[in-house]
Amino acid sequence: MKIAVNFAYYGEKSGGLGEYIYNLCKNLYFLDKKNKYIFYISLDQEEYWKTKLPFIKNYKIIPFKIHERTKRSLFQNSYWKKEEYLEKFDVFHSPFFHLPHCIKCKKIITFHDLRLKNFPETYKFRRRVFLEYAIRKSLNIVDKIITVSEFTKDELIKFYNISENKIIPIHEGIDYQRFNIDNITQDYENKLLNKFNLNKKNYILTVGHLEPRKNLLRLIIAFKKLRKVCDKIDYLVIVGKKNFKYKKILNEINKNKDSIIHLDFVHNNDLNILYKNAKVFVFPSIYEGFGFPPLEAAIFGIPSAVSKTSSMPEICEDAVLYFNPFNTEDIKSKILMLLNNNSLYNELKIKAQNNLKRFSWEKNVIKTIDVYNETYQ
Repeated sequence: MKIAVNFAYYGEKSGGLGEYIYNLCKNLYFLDKKNKYIFYISLDQEEYWKTKLPFIKNYKIIPFKIHERTKRSLFQNSYWKKEEYLEKFDVFHSPFFHLPHCIKCKKIITFHDLRLKNFPETYKFRRRVFLEYAIRKSLNIVDKIITVSEFTKDELIKFYNISENKIIPIHEGIDYQRFNIDNITQDYENKLLNKFNLNKKNYILTVGHLEPRKNLLRLIIAFKKLRKVCDKIDYLVIVGKKNFKYKKILNEINKNKDSIIHLDFVHNNDLNILYKNAKVFVFPSIYEGFGFPPLEAAIFGIPSAVSKTSSMPEICEDAVLYFNPFNTEDIKSKILMLLNNNSLYNELKIKAQNNLKRFSWEKNVIKTIDVYNETYQ
């Protein structure tokens, strides 16, 4: 069987989708010696691909750049029709949103979330209209759907009335190599912390784009309340790119520069240092299809306070302290509970690290290969 996988959106700043693509590709290469694969990457991402996945040679360049959405929308059908004829692949897997409509082989799509339905305002109008059309058309022709959580599966059924039998939830995994800090010197770690006037365990960390869905304004309000009753924490560190309707959030950060630090895109080593030295991790997001950051914090033994919403109870189970994301008093109280209760702090630290055992990219890809095989039969 020959399988084509479309990695058109893989790049250095492709976030959670990039994590999925990287680990899917790497593990398919090492785990599946039976099937043949061809991976498609964007015109402007070949050098990045060679840096991250130098051992994988069976790729082809799609003649569109990663951000050329209009051009790709107009010409991709003719491109994929030609590729199917040339490569004669049996299965086509799209790791995001939508499929080319012209191909005749078996088709699989991965859904990471349904932000389009829950937060349509986060897309520009033309993009929103196109995606709604493309998704509905893709769902009409797809053979199997992979979702990254049971939560996303339920949302697909709710919004698009998809047959439950067509959807296979497969949890994402943790790339422990990415969070390996063995190669980071103590000198480099100290310099990074000193650069931002941070000390070990004197700050709360959160990771997420600056946009309303990430609920950072309420976290900032809760943090200001916390500072009035607790002197154990000096800073709130926010790591995240400016994404959508971020100006109000940025203004609030700038008004509190003495205690709130915003870092834009952060490279892996620096992010790992920030995770390792945080006292508590807080994840106030209103909506997540999966939600990596609390799991990432757990790798470094950092307990989390997390929104009790969307996929988070499924992913974190009883290994975090939950709060109502719409209630700033509750957010403050749960953070304070973690700071003041050493027994709870240590209990959640152990539970969070045990919870990590449920998430493995190897498991994810073995199940994905099973989906390929079952779909082709």
